[in-house]
Amino acid sequence: MWLIEPSAGAAKAPASGDSKSRRPSSMGRSTTCHLQRSCRATQAMTGPLLKRAGRLVTRCLLSSGLVLAVSVLEAPLGRAQEPSPGSLTGQTLQRIEQIMGEAAGLQRGINLARGTAAKLNGGLSAYRPAVCMFQGVSNNPCLVDRSEAGFTFRFLGGSPGWEQLQLPATVETELVISPDGRSVVQILYNGFPRPEPAPTPEAAAPDAGNTAF
Repeated sequence: MWLIEPSAGAAKAPASGDSKSRRPSSMGRSTTCHLQRSCRATQAMTGPLLKRAGRLVTRCLLSSGLVLAVSVLEAPLGRAQEPSPGSLTGQTLQRIEQIMGEAAGLQRGINLARGTAAKLNGGLSAYRPAVCMFQGVSNNPCLVDRSEAGFTFRFLGGSPGWEQLQLPATVETELVISPDGRSVVQILYNGFPRPEPAPTPEAAAPDAGNTAF
């Protein structure tokens, strides 16, 4: 029996499957290159846009920094103390209403005390109270006491223009107005100006034996 060896050309000829198997690898490389080019192009196009968006976000955050800071500061305090929102809001509103009510009552009290003094002393054509009775409620020197009974006012008065002309006062008035400022509780005094109280004695001097010469 004769054996027929394959020719060298047949041995070297590539199989049809080999050429097909090489095509996907070349196609994969071309696809990868194409994707890389697309990514670089996309980055080149979107990079400036992202930077601009970042700057806009930064400006927005800086412009609202106060709100953000308040939110950050309030959150830990709320978690640490754990107050009841309803009770906290109620207490705050009650305190605000109390302060506003006291201020309104005091202002009404000043007006009522001024009008009462004018009636007691012949009306505004003959009498003018001290300028403090025309001022606001903050640190008013005519308000000498405040208690549950009401507001106590003490002030001088005189003929119209007595303060501007630097004339001495001719009358002194002291009266108590209710806490709501709507009624006169008591007229303590209305007459000639009383002498000012004597100054408080100074502290006793140290003993002569303890004084260093």
